Amino acid sequence: MGSTITQSSPTTQPMTVSVLTWKLKQHIQGAFRCVLVQGEVSNMRTQASGHVYFSLKDAHAQVSCALFRRQAEQLTVPLQEGDEVIVLGDIDLYPPRGSMQLIVRTAQRSGIGALLAQLERLRKELNELGWFEHKQTLPRFPKKIAIITSPTGAVVQDVIRVLKRRCAIFHLIVVPVAVQGASASQEIAEAVRLCNEQQLAEVLIVARGGGSIEDLWAFNERVVAEAIHQSEIPVISAVGHETDYLLSDDVADARAPTPSAAAEMVLPSSQELLEQLEGTSQQLNYIMQTLLRKCRNHLCSIEQHPWRISPLRFFSSFQRWIDEAQNSLDRSIQWALQTKKQHIHAQRERVVQHSPLALMRKRAHDLNQLSLRATQIIRSLLSHHGRHVRALRAHLNFLNPKAMTQKGYALLFSGRGKKVIASTKEVKKGDEVRIMLQDGTVVAHVNGIDKKIK
Repeated sequence: MGSTITQSSPTTQPMTVSVLTWKLKQHIQGAFRCVLVQGEVSNMRTQASGHVYFSLKDAHAQVSCALFRRQAEQLTVPLQEGDEVIVLGDIDLYPPRGSMQLIVRTAQRSGIGALLAQLERLRKELNELGWFEHKQTLPRFPKKIAIITSPTGAVVQDVIRVLKRRCAIFHLIVVPVAVQGASASQEIAEAVRLCNEQQLAEVLIVARGGGSIEDLWAFNERVVAEAIHQSEIPVISAVGHETDYLLSDDVADARAPTPSAAAEMVLPSSQELLEQLEGTSQQLNYIMQTLLRKCRNHLCSIEQHPWRISPLRFFSSFQRWIDEAQNSLDRSIQWALQTKKQHIHAQRERVVQHSPLALMRKRAHDLNQLSLRATQIIRSLLSHHGRHVRALRAHLNFLNPKAMTQKGYALLFSGRGKKVIASTKEVKKGDEVRIMLQDGTVVAHVNGIDKKIK
């Protein structure tokens, strides 16, 4: 049995497009008045008349918006591309294009957009107060390091791993705090103040791993910035990743892109120190050899000077001149006896003043003074560089892990003696271990593990 399909026909006359859009406009205006809509500002353009047109969008849709000049001038914060806002307005239909738009009455930032605007105002205020210019110098060889972070995250282990790689001996204090949440900023600020009051360390690391801007927001709070600014202990801010730039980075004495980078900054590498010491020793040796060579050449030039070898050779020209003057006097004695006598007397006085013995004594005195001065300079340089070498050697011995065995401590290595055992988790019963003592190494086997610290 078949079925019949019938098509209904319009019961009224067709309406024009203008009538349709006009009826839609009346219906929409009555149904959507004073609506609150939240979204992101995009495609914003400002006309010469002062009217602002933009789209309000979310992940799945968008709506055209119009903000007229009068309402735009009343906004406390001008709209910007990418702002997350909540707008109040009326839905309207624009008949010439048959498009719907939202006529905005007022708008305000919401969510992270408002927080970022607040952060920029706070950053500008603190910069004007000079908080960003106050920077302390990090200690070169800190004996105690404190890290303010969450004890359950991977930050502490990353920092310890880097510190062990750079220097075998260090003292790390972990100050546990919450690094996100409502109480995080207050806990971080209190931890910074506690480290200063108790003088727990010589340098502080305020650290946290990566996360969203909301997760890292505790480090943008004023209370944290104030505590870091007032800290008498130098502070390194190591929060998030390299692309994250927070208020704590501006106020801290140094910024590290990651917590691991902060560990690189806080302790020098033992290998680098050894290379620096070797370079300084070679440079000192070169300077000493150069100075000795110059002094030796100078003394040789003095010893080979013609005045020292034969002083009479220098004064031979004066003697010839005297002889010629005497001859001239003899030839002219008949002609001007009295005048020549006075001249002879003057010449004799001049000869006395230029006596070879007096000149020899003066040159000998000058030579002795130069010799004494060269000796004093050499001794002073040798003493100064000697003290510097001894200081570097003493510091190197202090950093040497084997120096710990001189104080009664021992170092525990794995069976092959290549890896240092720092935790009971790294050994099990029956493992062969090597114990480094002051005068040798002891090989032992693990009979049992006691994880309690007595």
